[in-house]
Amino acid sequence: MPILIWVQLAYLDESKTARAYYITALVVADTDCVGLGRALDEVVEWASDTYGRVSERAELHAVDLAGGRGDWARWRAPIYIPARVAVYERAVAAIAGFDVRAYIRGADIDTHHQRYAVGTDIHGTVLPWVLERVQNDAAYRDDLVLAIADEHQLRERYRGAMREFQRSGTSGWKPEVLDRIADTLHFAPSHSSRLLQAADLVSYAHTQTKRRHVDSRAEAAYARIWGVLAPVIKEASCWYGP
Repeated sequence: MPILIWVQLAYLDESKTARAYYITALVVADTDCVGLGRALDEVVEWASDTYGRVSERAELHAVDLAGGRGDWARWRAPIYIPARVAVYERAVAAIAGFDVRAYIRGADIDTHHQRYAVGTDIHGTVLPWVLERVQNDAAYRDDLVLAIADEHQLRERYRGAMREFQRSGTSGWKPEVLDRIADTLHFAPSHSSRLLQAADLVSYAHTQTKRRHVDSRAEAAYARIWGVLAPVIKEASCWYGP
């Protein structure tokens, strides 16, 4: 009888606050990838059917959804704020209903500037930290994982770094050989991937919990959204230096 090895998929998205830079990895069971994508399609279809003025192909891009921009520009008026919040809440409820795990690693921007040479790429610093969590997640489940990230202008640099992580390991105080991450680091446009959009929604919700909102209703909305996501957040940490 052949031995079956499942392949998880890890979707990566970056975000930042005034103080820190983060990368989120949303690890999705292979058996749930299609279902989650369809569930998010249904969220947008529901938005279109319920409120109108949005395409059923609209991207669930968190910044645009929150601010009424991009595909959600026709919902920019204040009257649509409750609708935008409802879509965000419905989307994260869909995400939390599947077998997903989120790992969020970050670095304090000022500390990073002090610790590393001028011009050092903070994304490149944080990337192996979150990939180590993806590696450990896959090892715990005796799985392999494919890593897919949002498009990035330095993608060739990060693909090269991934090869080194797989062959020689990451650096730092607890290096890891990323032998559970298969192939290379893949890049895709978020507008074509509901699962990259899912990672973006998680990533943005996290950074909003780090901000002080003038409007108490916004504060409450992001608290609710983060509360729904809490069961799938396996780590949300930031490096502030030694």
